[in-house]
Amino acid sequence: RMNNESSPDDFIVAEYIARPSTQDEYNKNLFLLAEYYNAKIGFENDRGNVIEYAKNARLFHWLEEEFDIYDKENRIMTQLGRRFGMSMSNRERKRQGCIYLRDWLLRERSRDEKGRPVYNLNMIYSIPLIEELLKYEYDGNFDRVSALLIGMYYERQLVSTPIMRKEYVYDNVFFNLYDTGNTLTGEY
Repeated sequence: RMNNESSPDDFIVAEYIARPSTQDEYNKNLFLLAEYYNAKIGFENDRGNVIEYAKNARLFHWLEEEFDIYDKENRIMTQLGRRFGMSMSNRERKRQGCIYLRDWLLRERSRDEKGRPVYNLNMIYSIPLIEELLKYEYDGNFDRVSALLIGMYYERQLVSTPIMRKEYVYDNVFFNLYDTGNTLTGEY
């Protein structure tokens, strides 16, 4: 989540690549990573059984709701009704995700000691991810790039979603605190 404390703050903090013997083992590790990083899980909802696992383990609170996808006229397109994650099976959606990814890769993060720009693509330390980015084609199997495409939509969703902040009222009684609920604010 973007914040005022650390900038830039939209960088890759973890990569989990594995082919465990069961889907449950994969899902368990996925949710453990989400808990460790206190992050929501954005995922392709037309593959695997992440939603089923979350339902059985009562872990829906770690799943990101289905993303809002906008068409060329900036209207929200119909969601698939899966509640969580997003589908990447639509070629147009994949193409738009590639544009978001390209823009993110070329976004300037900082300047080096000689004043030259440092871009997001310079901050990727995963050699297999870089190799996949170089070889990427729409119709191939590129799991790492697909995960980044989901991440680009997730970033767009976060930017357009207002931050919720809890406000508390103190009633002048020592250690007595009442929650007044959530209010929408433009900053945290």
